Amino acid sequence: MRPEIRQLLDAMDATVPAFVYGPGMDVLAWNRLGARIGLDYGTIPEDRRNGPLLVFLDPRTRDLHPDWDEIADDTVAGLRAEIGRHPGSTRVCRVIHELLERSEEFRRRWEAQAVQERTRGTKRFRHPEAGELVVTFEAFTLPADPGQMLCTYTAEKGSPTAQALRILAGAGAGAGAGAGADAAAASAVV
Repeated sequence: MRPEIRQLLDAMDATVPAFVYGPGMDVLAWNRLGARIGLDYGTIPEDRRNGPLLVFLDPRTRDLHPDWDEIADDTVAGLRAEIGRHPGSTRVCRVIHELLERSEEFRRRWEAQAVQERTRGTKRFRHPEAGELVVTFEAFTLPADPGQMLCTYTAEKGSPTAQALRILAGAGAGAGAGAGADAAAASAVV
């Protein structure tokens, strides 16, 4: 990942949770606030930092997403779109094969053959400290970085979620700094 993208993630840190996804829906980098609203990717082994693997194999995602079934459907449809964009990708194939072997819920959804790429919408998170967060997300293709997408989460100005994000940003200022450092280290490797 380019250093300029890392700078962009860091610049949004105080108000906008943000992530960079790569081929196969791997989580390549994130900012501190991104780690505060969801999973702290810095605590997850690099080879497991993958959206579909986490949705279907990590039980914390069911607690995190009150609309887990919708998230699961979107994830599978997005992974089908991903295999169409990167048909020879060994990473995409490995993720699909692991999920087919280990998750009946994934298998059932995969067999439905839905294909869709959601680049914007609304998501709900169930945060253990801040309660329910309702955010809109936008995913932007990074033209200079093939296969990478920047995903941002924002809240309506003045909403309870906007207030909660400000509080989480302040509360995580010391504790979440490791996630940013881990992300920078992961970025250097990727």
